[in-house]
Amino acid sequence: MFDYMNAHIGTTWFILGCVLLALEALVLGLSTVVLLFAGLAAVLTGILMWVGLVPESWAAGIAVFTVSSAALAALLWKPFKKLQSESFQEEDKSSDFIGLEFKLDSTISRNQDGKYRYSGIEWRVELDNESQDSELVAGERVEVSGLSAGVLRVVKAQAAVG
Repeated sequence: MFDYMNAHIGTTWFILGCVLLALEALVLGLSTVVLLFAGLAAVLTGILMWVGLVPESWAAGIAVFTVSSAALAALLWKPFKKLQSESFQEEDKSSDFIGLEFKLDSTISRNQDGKYRYSGIEWRVELDNESQDSELVAGERVEVSGLSAGVLRVVKAQAAVG
């Protein structure tokens, strides 16, 4: 196996790149971009060796891999991080949680989230963007108006009529 790898260094780099890309996509779900950059750099190194622009040696391969990994990371880090930080989850407005009322354990505001333990799970509590209030104090009754993974968005509960 090692004899084959030494005889086909370009192919080895290409296969290594494909394995790294597959790990990033299938196992990590593109949650990190480190293996993505390394995989792309390894594929690029293999292609450059096949085309003949880089000699087929381990030293040249490692040099091209290192430089191309760093260059890809420098060029693509911010765009990929921005893409990862964008939320693709729709806010659930049809959940049974909508309308749930409880008292806040701590004060929340637009800049400060709270926590609420419900059914054995600790939820992060955020002030809903559509709320008229800029702050809700500890002990105040709130109503869940929206939610996403691990987050309850709340507004001040309406006073009970009757």
